[in-house]
Amino acid sequence: MRFRLFMAGMLLMLVSLGCFAQTLTLKEFLDLAKENHPFFKKEKLAVQIKKKESESLLGAKDWLAGISPITITQAR
Repeated sequence: MRFRLFMAGMLLMLVSLGCFAQTLTLKEFLDLAKENHPFFKKEKLAVQIKKKESESLLGAKDWLAGISPITITQAR
């Protein structure tokens, strides 16, 4: 008898908690996943690293060839 009352109470509690569940749209879920999932954080970091690597390969100055024998440089 006590077990039945306990189980009935637990069932009632679970049902009442289910009524307060927040609905979540697919777009909201995907936005939350993109913000919080480690995979997406790592992807953002990988893009930033590649961008910095490509910037470092360009050098500090762009060299332009002119008609005169003197090389012209243009500072960034």
